[in-house]
Amino acid sequence: MLIDAKQTRLPKLTGKLISDVDFGFGILGKLKKGGTFEVIQSQVARKDWEMSLLDVHISGRALFFHTIGEQQHDVRSQFTPVPSGLSLAQAASKVAEDGNHRSPAPK
Repeated sequence: MLIDAKQTRLPKLTGKLISDVDFGFGILGKLKKGGTFEVIQSQVARKDWEMSLLDVHISGRALFFHTIGEQQHDVRSQFTPVPSGLSLAQAASKVAEDGNHRSPAPK
């Protein structure tokens, strides 16, 4: 855990389940030991923070039979400010334009 005391922010949080976690004595669900998570927030403006990384790897079960298997890796970057008063149509146009300049995702 990393804390930015000046801005009272939690820029980074990582963890690992060191034992199984039961919900409702295991009846409602269970997360298995060994699951990991990492969340990183990045400062994108003077008082504005955004999540720049979410990495979750957990497994378990819910309500006896439903299997939980969450494997998520989400990276966000290149945050840019937009002018105040931007209309919805202008924002949609900017998103479409930016999407055309990105290289394709690796296969």
